[in-house]
Amino acid sequence: MSKIQLQLKEKLNNIDFDHWSEIARTDPETFEAMRIEVINDCIDNAPRNRQQRLRGLQWQIDCLRAQSSNPLSACIKISQMMWDTLQQLGNVSRDLGGPEQAKGESKPAEATILSFAPVKKQRKR
Repeated sequence: MSKIQLQLKEKLNNIDFDHWSEIARTDPETFEAMRIEVINDCIDNAPRNRQQRLRGLQWQIDCLRAQSSNPLSACIKISQMMWDTLQQLGNVSRDLGGPEQAKGESKPAEATILSFAPVKKQRKR
C-alpha cells in the first residue's frame, strides 16, 4: 500500500460517528463537505481503471439522495439499489455456470448429419 492509501485507511478507521453525527445536526453544510471529501479520497485512491465506474455509482447515489424526501427514504432506495446489483451478479454467476439451466429450458443440440455410403466388407484371403 502506498503512503497515501495508508493515510486514507487510517482516516477512515478513525471516523468518530458521534462527532460526524453532531456536525450533521449542527452544521449540515460542513458535514456535506466532509462527506464529499472522504468519498472523493476513496475514489481517488481506488485503482485507476475503476475510478470512472465509482464516480458514476456515486452520482447515482447522490441523485437518489436528492430525490428522497428524507434520509430514511434515501437509505431504503440505496439499499434496494445494492440488493438489485447483488441479484444481477447472482444471475450472471448462475448463467456462467450453466446457461440452459438458468433459462429453465433445454435446447436440443443441432448438428449436420452426413450420409456415407455403406462400407462393403472385404473377404479375408
